[in-house]
Amino acid sequence: MKKIIILTLFSFTIFLNAQTSTQLCTNFYNVDGNIGIATENTQGYKLAVKGNVIAEKIKVQVYPWADFVFYEDYKLPTLAEVEKHIKEKGHLEHIPSAKEVAKNGIHLGEMDKKLLQKIEELTLYIIQKEKKIQQQRARLEKIEAQITKN
Repeated sequence: MKKIIILTLFSFTIFLNAQTSTQLCTNFYNVDGNIGIATENTQGYKLAVKGNVIAEKIKVQVYPWADFVFYEDYKLPTLAEVEKHIKEKGHLEHIPSAKEVAKNGIHLGEMDKKLLQKIEELTLYIIQKEKKIQQQRARLEKIEAQITKN
């Protein structure tokens, strides 16, 4: 039994026979049920595009999300540890280097998760610093009050 896929792209519909490898029309390919636009080399992906892509909305689902940063048992690295990693590796921990990205690209959902993790860590550092500032302000006010008394 043949499986038929209906794909609507760029305001026209393409009917694909998922069991064949054929050129559908100029620059559109069906390779074993995977779609190639301007490429026959889908590398096993369901959709491969050689060239730029524009979209109004793309949904990427990733689980677990980065909320684990706010869990009680999460070990927030010290800023000294962060600095050490940057000096040794030249990039943030858990974030690929420019060389890695150039070689392998990135997975958008996973990168969004990692970037959110870094944002959440920065938020925790700011909260820590704010608390420290408040403690120092209270101490300073206490010292100023003692000086004023004398």
